[in-house]
Amino acid sequence: MRKADVLVIGAGPAGMAAATRATESGARVIQVDDNASAGGQIWRGASETRWQTPGIETIFGAQAIARGSNERTLLFEAGERSFELGFQRLILATGARELFLPFPGWTLPGVFGAGGLQAMVKSGLSVRGKTIVIGGSGPLLLAVAAHLRQAGARVKLIAEQAVAKAIVGFGFAMLRYPAKLTQAAGLRLALAGVRYLLGCRVEAAEGRGRLERVRLRQGNKIWTEECDYAGIAYGLHANGELASLLGCRQEIDEWQRTANPAIYAAGECTGIGGVDLAVVEGEIAGYAACGELERGRPNSRGRPVSRWLVSPARGGLSLTRDSTGPIPGKSDRH
Repeated sequence: MRKADVLVIGAGPAGMAAATRATESGARVIQVDDNASAGGQIWRGASETRWQTPGIETIFGAQAIARGSNERTLLFEAGERSFELGFQRLILATGARELFLPFPGWTLPGVFGAGGLQAMVKSGLSVRGKTIVIGGSGPLLLAVAAHLRQAGARVKLIAEQAVAKAIVGFGFAMLRYPAKLTQAAGLRLALAGVRYLLGCRVEAAEGRGRLERVRLRQGNKIWTEECDYAGIAYGLHANGELASLLGCRQEIDEWQRTANPAIYAAGECTGIGGVDLAVVEGEIAGYAACGELERGRPNSRGRPVSRWLVSPARGGLSLTRDSTGPIPGKSDRH
């Protein structure tokens, strides 16, 4: 059994930030993720995940399945083997998963969660020339559609279940975060010519053996659209199972500490807040787990957003600050 000063579970944006800051603080860090590489759902397979920070031991393809032999150890499973890791401090950065609501035909090959389809494309699935319908609800739909279009797909339409009044209300709430509005405007520009239907939902998927078309409803109007793939998602749900296994509620204090003073949590597993907030929370957790409270002092109202940027010279990631304004809080849920 190997032991770490700080054990980080998850190698997405929050976990990467936490591991980096803890290492900078002089801690021996071990980071574990059940994926084959770093990046999580946001940066999976992208160039941004060419990430190497000296001093961090990384273990991929492993999942925590139980408490270990004592309260400061976890039991992991990787394929057919299992092992224990010990820690002085534990940071949970287990992310979130998309919410998929079943409908007739949802098990047909070609029907994916929206984020799941994006992940498949990042992992090598070619959608060039394929027709795709995106449906569900939430800002994720725009991001996925833009990525698929960039990959060469023909995105026929986006079926947003929310009605116009809800979308307008959300837009006004985002006026506090101009950087987010700029990002949304950029996505809409990238999707010029793609139909964006409000109050519209996918009622069913149809086809013989695999997806051939989806049936849509918008008010009293019902029609079908032929497509090769459909990506459907209704928001995100925090991955809190490991926290529950360890007896931790998802509530955290300003230093990202759970009710157990040896366990911290950061990112989407504490509530959906977006990648920028996840990175900042990861930083706070990484510093706090090492006792570096002043370096990671949280200031959620005025703290500038941290961003991971590709460094062409190094071929990897650098964590820098910009002055795009305050970061959205968990209460925004987007």
